[in-house]
Amino acid sequence: MTGDKMIRAVTDLVLLVTETGHYQEFETGLVADLVMHHQNRPHLRMMLPEPIVTQVMETVTAAIQKGSVHVANYALGIIPKKQYFEAKAIPLTTAYVLLQIQNVTVHEENKKALKRHNDLLQTVIDSVPPEITAFDNAGNITIINQAALRSDTTHGDQAESETINLKQDGKTEFKEDELPLVRAFRGETVYDQIVIKKREAHYLKTYLVNAIPLKDEQGDLNGVVLTERDITELKTVRGKLSAKAKDFDMFMYRASHDLKSPLAAMEGVLDFAFLKTQDPATRSYLEMIRKSHKQLSTLVNDLISLTRISQKQVEHTAICLHSLIREVVEGIQLLPQAKDIIIKVCGQTKTTITADLGLVRAVLQNLICNAVLHHHPEGENRFVLIGILDQPNKVVLEVSDNGPGIAKGIQDKIYDMFYRGNMHVPGSGLGLFIVKQALEKLQATIELNSDELSGTTFSVFIPKN
Repeated sequence: MTGDKMIRAVTDLVLLVTETGHYQEFETGLVADLVMHHQNRPHLRMMLPEPIVTQVMETVTAAIQKGSVHVANYALGIIPKKQYFEAKAIPLTTAYVLLQIQNVTVHEENKKALKRHNDLLQTVIDSVPPEITAFDNAGNITIINQAALRSDTTHGDQAESETINLKQDGKTEFKEDELPLVRAFRGETVYDQIVIKKREAHYLKTYLVNAIPLKDEQGDLNGVVLTERDITELKTVRGKLSAKAKDFDMFMYRASHDLKSPLAAMEGVLDFAFLKTQDPATRSYLEMIRKSHKQLSTLVNDLISLTRISQKQVEHTAICLHSLIREVVEGIQLLPQAKDIIIKVCGQTKTTITADLGLVRAVLQNLICNAVLHHHPEGENRFVLIGILDQPNKVVLEVSDNGPGIAKGIQDKIYDMFYRGNMHVPGSGLGLFIVKQALEKLQATIELNSDELSGTTFSVFIPKN
């Protein structure tokens, strides 16, 4: 019998087999049709190799003796044409077994592919630092990676019951229904929850926890995936960096502040020197010194403003925006560059917000001053408009001008520290950087709309709450 015929012969066959291994194809479905002189019937070894016949007969014998269904699995052929079969022995009488033989090659290949896929998935999740644990709806662990297995806070049993979960302050204990895993089982998605785990005889450990509910196509809960990343060391490093940053800010503030006195003295000496000399060459040199002095003074003042903002604790007070803007504008109008520029405030005059006065003032001061300094030095109808728009959840402040505008190619750089888009305009390159820092503390945002032909508009969005 050829290989092809053999495969056809044992694919999806139903045989009536005796305890001696003789068989008859079960075509009519009646046991009585079996020829009783079974020794005249063909034997299984005529269709299957001897080792497989032995395996199948063990299954047949077990089915007869125990009166229950038994299964044998075997393979025929060689790789890559190897095929897999399942022989199911169903006892009918004390002498006969119904043997169902099915080709399960596709099923076996799918099982192997699924195993390869699962092994790959397990390798991937084992290679990532966060602790990953997947649960079914009953709370049983279905997937867990090596990081979670190594952790001393591995879920389940005694380790978890000994762990106290604290909130970000390291003192307040989470209630059970506040825990990320419990919330996820309620269908809530939890991102980046800080959980501090405390165990007896262990140091406090800080974790960044995410808990994601898994849902099926109908939207029903189908388990939860929990990821926990130990950020204890990162938190320590961050604390040290924060302390260093504060020290650096303090140094910058003191250094800048200490420079103000000699700069003021230099200004007085320059003024006196101008009064004492009429020599054109000398006055020209003094003018060059005065120009450099002014640039240095601007830089020092901006550095002081920047360090004040970085160190500032936000204090909320009621601010009448129209009054504050008028106060800022009055000071800017004294600048020589503001001559012949119309600065106008429009919008609601009674709009009030609760925010930090110093931060809002710094934003307005720099935006309005920038609009004046970067305006066309000559031209007709030069203006700067400051608008106030009171909306339900926020207040919008707009500073618009009809100046030269900002080129598209540099608009993403204007908030960078020390960046100056126009070297012909005096300044330190810190103005918009200060604005950005102040807005972050105000939890506000800014948008730029500028065209080189139609001027520039900065829109600031300050939340009311």
